[in-house]
Amino acid sequence: MPVGRTRFEKIELDAAAITSQGELERTLRERAGPDSVLDVRLVGMKSDDLDLNVDELERQLQGAFLRLRVRDSSIVSLPDTPLAPADTILGAFARDFGARIVDHEARGDTERAAELREALRLGILLLDDPQRVTLA
Repeated sequence: MPVGRTRFEKIELDAAAITSQGELERTLRERAGPDSVLDVRLVGMKSDDLDLNVDELERQLQGAFLRLRVRDSSIVSLPDTPLAPADTILGAFARDFGARIVDHEARGDTERAAELREALRLGILLLDDPQRVTLA
């Protein structure tokens, strides 16, 4: 016998399958309802081009759910392009961070490795094309 109307759902989404924040928003709206509590965790390796802002996403979907929580536990993939020559600032930066990421992953410190991956991604964007990065 049903006692309440609240529906609790906890899901994990593979970040590799997400192409944009708009797509993720549409996916989550499909599960929306005034009595829905949704806990979303993004996992896996996300594309270097994917720019997600989970706080903004939660604000956009605020009225569609009784409660919504989105956590981004995904990690940024390292760039597929070859690293710049070692005698350049970009090359030295990328190699240094790459070595630090490998070191932290080998020690099992995945949280710090994920932070370094994000710093590497942003650093490469900034050093390669400063116009693509907005510093806040």
